[in-house]
Amino acid sequence: MFSVIIADDEPYILQALGKKITATGLEFEIAGTADNGAECLDLVRNTDPDLLICDIRMPGLTGLELMEILKEENTKTQVIFVSGYSEFEYAKKALDLGALGYLLKPVRPEILQETLQKAAVKLREYRSAALDDAVKETESILEFLSAMPDGTPDELIIRQMGCPNRFSHYCVVAMENSAADHLKPLQKMEEMELCRYTYSRDTSIILLNFPISAQSRINAALTQLVTPPFPGSAGVSSTISSLHDMKTLIQEAVILQYSWFSSGVHRLYHTGDLRSTVLPELLKDFSVLFSSRNRSRIHTALNEISALNRDEPVNIQELADFYNGFTDLLNEAALSQGTKSHSLLPVSTPEMLIRQFTSLHHMIEVLHEQTNILYPEKENEKKIQTSSKETLTSIKSYIRNNIDADLNLDHLSEVFGLKKSRISSLFKTETGQSPSEFLRKARIGHACFLLEHTTLPVQEISDLCGIHDYFYFAKLFRKTTGLTATQYRDRKKLN
Repeated sequence: MFSVIIADDEPYILQALGKKITATGLEFEIAGTADNGAECLDLVRNTDPDLLICDIRMPGLTGLELMEILKEENTKTQVIFVSGYSEFEYAKKALDLGALGYLLKPVRPEILQETLQKAAVKLREYRSAALDDAVKETESILEFLSAMPDGTPDELIIRQMGCPNRFSHYCVVAMENSAADHLKPLQKMEEMELCRYTYSRDTSIILLNFPISAQSRINAALTQLVTPPFPGSAGVSSTISSLHDMKTLIQEAVILQYSWFSSGVHRLYHTGDLRSTVLPELLKDFSVLFSSRNRSRIHTALNEISALNRDEPVNIQELADFYNGFTDLLNEAALSQGTKSHSLLPVSTPEMLIRQFTSLHHMIEVLHEQTNILYPEKENEKKIQTSSKETLTSIKSYIRNNIDADLNLDHLSEVFGLKKSRISSLFKTETGQSPSEFLRKARIGHACFLLEHTTLPVQEISDLCGIHDYFYFAKLFRKTTGLTATQYRDRKKLN
């Protein structure tokens, strides 16, 4: 949407123009009105609209005088003039100043529609050019931060970045460009300063400068601001006192902002929300699976990745690296068997991954499809199957790694692409237990470990083992070990 201010000293014309603009159905939203030149100037300075539709002759300041001031102040606002005077000199002066158009009163709806359509094209061009310039400016800052030698004075970094330095500590918040204005209330905090940079065509970063004593209040304010109707997600980096780590801080905030891609939840993400994943190791496993053309196990392993984000988001950079590695394996396998390569393109940044896919689930779906193209399932063809023991080992490993999740037979069936009866049969044949019996023992085994090696409350241990009914946990623990949780912990202390 483009914001518009209308200025005219005749009230009925203000009202009529507003209705006509709305009636066009174009991407313009009325941001305010003014009935004289001075009021209009204040309104433009305070709201920074995309477009001003202004009468040429107004009290206080004429429209032409107003535009000259806006040009001197390098205001981004573009202007369309309205006048009841058709003299050539007015139109020529307006166009010389860079006005997008000149409308004669009374403004005919079809002429207004045509003028606004042309204005929208120009405004999109201006917005795109301004965005590119802002991105280039930030890129030059990042290049400077990457190349600066050790011992570079803070004063030089501050000057290069144009950042505030009134207080002792810094952190970075990353969010979508369209959401950055939601942080404006932070500017009212006396114990904080901020500076905004355009990181990419999609993302803004906001550098916050504050005393360490204000950190908890700033975190609380951020959490409150990044709630609906806040559009999208935001990532807030760790806090530093040395500007030499600024590039790392920026990258950290950006990666955190993209956590919604794997978690499916839009909110404020902190550094503690991300966990290390096994994606690099899994990529090595995929290399072996592709070498053996183990189609079934490739699909199973992809499903395991899809379930990684069940409790915590996955690092978007690690996902991008995995995606590139997987597409390389697809290409190598296609070349080795003389088939056509897939159509997937590598990504150079997390931003490219997000533009290409709507979510982690979507990305995995596409990788499944490309695997099926490479290794089509044919009738009367013996499928390559993993051994029963290997499949069971994967399921047991998955259970242990996700012991605090809401695990059941339906969930395991979905993750591993196996029928529930098949999973039950594997457990019975190989372990003599049902899947639910194995799961209960695994949960209690994990509880015993936590009781012995941590001081966590029993209630919290119950939750970490995936049993959220404390009384059921207490009953199950005693039935399995013959002791209460407290007795078990005390006995271990004595030993």
